[in-house]
Amino acid sequence: MYIITAALIYANGPVHLGHIKSTYLPADIYTRYLRLKGEEALYVCATDDHGTPILLEAEKRGISPKELVRYYHEKDEKEFKALGIEFDIFHWTSSEENKLTTYEFYEALRPYIYPKKVMQYYCKELGRFLPDRYIKGKCKYCGAEDQYADQCEVCGRTLKPGDLIDPYCTLTKTRPELRESEHLFFKLSYFAPFLKEYVSEVAPEELRSYLDKWLEDLQDWDIVRDLEWGIPVPGHPGKVFYVWFDAPIGYIGSLRALRKHDWEEVWNKSKIYHFIGKDIIYHHYLFWPAMLKGANFNLPYRIPVRGYLTLEGKKFSKSRGWYLSLEDALNHLHPDYIRYYLTAITPSGLTDSDFSLDDLKAKINNELIANYGNLINRAFKLAQGKELPKLEMNEVEKALLEEYKKHMDATEFKEGLEIAMELVHYYNKLLSDNEPWKKPWEEAKEVVARAVYGAALVTAMLYPIIPFTTKKIAEHFKFPLALEYPKEISLEKPFVPFKKIEDETDKLKELLLSRSKGQESA
Repeated sequence: MYIITAALIYANGPVHLGHIKSTYLPADIYTRYLRLKGEEALYVCATDDHGTPILLEAEKRGISPKELVRYYHEKDEKEFKALGIEFDIFHWTSSEENKLTTYEFYEALRPYIYPKKVMQYYCKELGRFLPDRYIKGKCKYCGAEDQYADQCEVCGRTLKPGDLIDPYCTLTKTRPELRESEHLFFKLSYFAPFLKEYVSEVAPEELRSYLDKWLEDLQDWDIVRDLEWGIPVPGHPGKVFYVWFDAPIGYIGSLRALRKHDWEEVWNKSKIYHFIGKDIIYHHYLFWPAMLKGANFNLPYRIPVRGYLTLEGKKFSKSRGWYLSLEDALNHLHPDYIRYYLTAITPSGLTDSDFSLDDLKAKINNELIANYGNLINRAFKLAQGKELPKLEMNEVEKALLEEYKKHMDATEFKEGLEIAMELVHYYNKLLSDNEPWKKPWEEAKEVVARAVYGAALVTAMLYPIIPFTTKKIAEHFKFPLALEYPKEISLEKPFVPFKKIEDETDKLKELLLSRSKGQESA
């Protein structure tokens, strides 16, 4: 059994293509691939419902955090489905299952939790403590103005209460004061020896030096916040668990909602894969495994990481209008085109990728359609009205199929796609070199049969990446999606499986430019 998770999506804004590229699509591809091999796999996800950004967005809209979360949960679920992201459950971290699981973790981790007095910003006008994102001021390290109280975006320094010069409350514009508050800390430092060993076994080489720097001086974690929105901390009125305490527990809380009676057994007997972006490496490789170890739960088997996505060479920026949401892309492009392109430009590991609309159009029209679409059309046309001989895969096919499996098993989907397309090229070249349309059927039948069986094989290989079109092709020609030559196939009249991109990318460019110009003039 496998449990596949994607980092929980924050319920405070639209899903954009960077989210899809780093987590949700790779996790979906891997789940589909595992099932294609006959493995049992569960794909578990949820919205991340707590934290200050949700409070801020809700206040901006004049609605409750619960209403905001409900709105984005429904919107996200609809868009994920439209892209072919098929979760076994898409749950909530504010669910009863997650609250219960969080309390159980808290009890199990009590030996590693201790109280400590900390200084926090307090707004006298509002009569309450303020989260970091409600406070702005000048960074004492670099002098940058209008920085939030948790981190300076200019110099990158992590900020503590008192590190801002002339701080002010963003709600009342008044100066807050520092007051003492008792928080709870998790003894992350105690788990340093275990984490060093775990990281050495699980983390790829390129991550180890980054993680080793954290492990050199591992600090205990403050696991509560002075807020009302969140999971209340027992015995501590006015305090909730820090979002990074209850959010990863959401993986288990969501599984609990899906498998009500055997969730704990399933978690502890499965190979667990967490697909994440590189902005949350620390939380998943250090904090979460320590929590699991302390609570005596099964640890993640692999934590595949993907880099960031830029857009036409520039960083995504909602404030500057330089972004494409998943909704934007789905309004203009077939979901398989989005899936294919993001897979084609996304290597495994920390390397960033750029989303270019011109490159997307070229890859779809000149690669996917011109090569794979062409193979489907010409192979099945040549086989019309004929009886195909039975064949076995040759050494070239076997070698490429094994190479594909090797990459896919290692969650290297860009490389797996490239091998599948190499096999597509092999079959197209086989037809072009042999020109079976010029020969009697007795001479041509083996080449045509290999091209037809090969077309079915690569359709299965591409299924995890472009499920809508490949499923349609398999259903039309009545062959099972399997990583082998089909035993049965129906030589139905061929159909055109793809439509070329014409002006769809131009319309997205216009949308992007008008949005960014609108923000500049605002």
